Amino acid sequence: YIGTVKDGVTLSRIVSQINFACTKADWDNHTVKPVSSSLVLKSAPYAFSLTDGKILPGTKDIAYSKANLPSGTDAMLGANYRLLTAYSFAAAAPELTTVSAELKLWKEDSTNHDYLLQVSNVDLQINKHTNVTGDILSMAK
Repeated sequence: YIGTVKDGVTLSRIVSQINFACTKADWDNHTVKPVSSSLVLKSAPYAFSLTDGKILPGTKDIAYSKANLPSGTDAMLGANYRLLTAYSFAAAAPELTTVSAELKLWKEDSTNHDYLLQVSNVDLQINKHTNVTGDILSMAK
């Protein structure tokens, strides 16, 4: 928290946000678009100590299960199409928390994922967002 009880208490965010987004051109080039996505963040911190105010040692895989993609204005991330947004604990500045990620995308009526994107060395930082963008649909096969 920041401040005293007398002045009021403000809680600070202790998480990092990670966004996956595909370029508009790449999205437009695919006639059949994904409708669902899932994400596994590998080696992400799993605990935050309120008494010490820091990330505790230890990591695990954090899974975001298959869910609908954002829609409407939520689907836009700048000029890109947002595929998934997730959150994780992250070390305080200037330290970085490095994770790997596995993003899966499904087309309508698919039983198995149609796109798979695996990235390593994604640097997350507390109170910051990290954007993984590019021609994701073309790269994720």
